[in-house]
Amino acid sequence: MNRKERITELIKQKLSPEQIEVKDFSHQHSKGAESHFDVFIVSSAFEGKRQVMRHRIVYQAVQSEIDQGMHALQLQTLTPEEYQKNNVDRIEPPTCRGGS
Repeated sequence: MNRKERITELIKQKLSPEQIEVKDFSHQHSKGAESHFDVFIVSSAFEGKRQVMRHRIVYQAVQSEIDQGMHALQLQTLTPEEYQKNNVDRIEPPTCRGGS
């Protein structure tokens, strides 16, 4: 199982998301390192929580991957109501200028 799959499974176990999408954008930073990820999550577990707390929950869920060298995690965390109400489009990670 690669890191992208592990991140997906860890988040599914912790948050039971209605929607999750994990993208590996490590190729913009280093070759084959599996170090940079963009994660879009829609989960009722985020209801009543501010953005900082939502991110903490996700970081706790994937702490084992951080400990094993994951370097960057860009997060979009929404409740089902926020997603449906705002018809939010996924924000793509910025192109990195450094690393190679």
